[in-house]
Amino acid sequence: MPRRLALALAALVAATGTAVAVSATADSASSSSSLTYRTLGSGMLVGFYDDAQIYGRTDWAFTQLRSLRAGIVRLTIDWSRVAKRRPRRPADPADPAYDWTGVDHVVSQAALHKVRVLATVYGTPRWAGRAKNRLPRRTVDLRLFAFAAAKRYSGTYRVKPTENEPQRLLPAVRHWLAWNEPNNPVFLRPQWKRFRGSWRPQSAFDYAKICSAVWAGVHGTRLRGEKVACGATGPRGNDAPRSSRPSTSPLVFMTWFRRAGAKRFDAYAHHPYYSSRFERPSTVPR
Repeated sequence: MPRRLALALAALVAATGTAVAVSATADSASSSSSLTYRTLGSGMLVGFYDDAQIYGRTDWAFTQLRSLRAGIVRLTIDWSRVAKRRPRRPADPADPAYDWTGVDHVVSQAALHKVRVLATVYGTPRWAGRAKNRLPRRTVDLRLFAFAAAKRYSGTYRVKPTENEPQRLLPAVRHWLAWNEPNNPVFLRPQWKRFRGSWRPQSAFDYAKICSAVWAGVHGTRLRGEKVACGATGPRGNDAPRSSRPSTSPLVFMTWFRRAGAKRFDAYAHHPYYSSRFERPSTVPR
């Protein structure tokens, strides 16, 4: 079992009745262990996020998850790895440019162990943008990839047989997340940009496009029960555009995210890390 676990504080429901997912992840490009809470109707699923173990030691990891009675596991579908070259038919999950091998195995093991999947779409390929943590030049590329992923894991998609493997039906994934910690420069750059003589959080504007693309791509399959969360904001930010490592505080990010026109998502996710070991649930954050 992974040593470090970050516990989410709670699963919240907004006053409007919109479900809000509160999750915890690592503040680094390589994920370490953490917990994810997700509201689903009147219940709550408790699960884990540890891509290193889920992908690297899949069978062992799911044995541990079942022993811990995990209901869901968060999984990163890395666009830059699945699509190392531009597909000719990007909406078709069977396009030869796509390599879903690792994701197929994890999703299949999750179904076998009766653990649901929260799939995170992240990572711009070099053919689609300047860097992995940048907005793609054309958001339609991201939308079509999200559509292909949701179609492949629709629960009705059959993988064609090969010499070594018979035809098989892939399990369904119904819970999706767009990107990770967009207010953190590790995952999205630039964070701030000059606009009309003043600074504004460019990350919020870029992420609004990312959120919309993933939401539209997943819901483009018109499958029942699909939910797309946006946000997954990190717990802190310095709001210092001129600093050596500018980032954006969650409340500033959310304010500008809304101003940027973000309206279509099914849940908002946030990572509520504590600031120090002396904090308690009753501590008022700064």
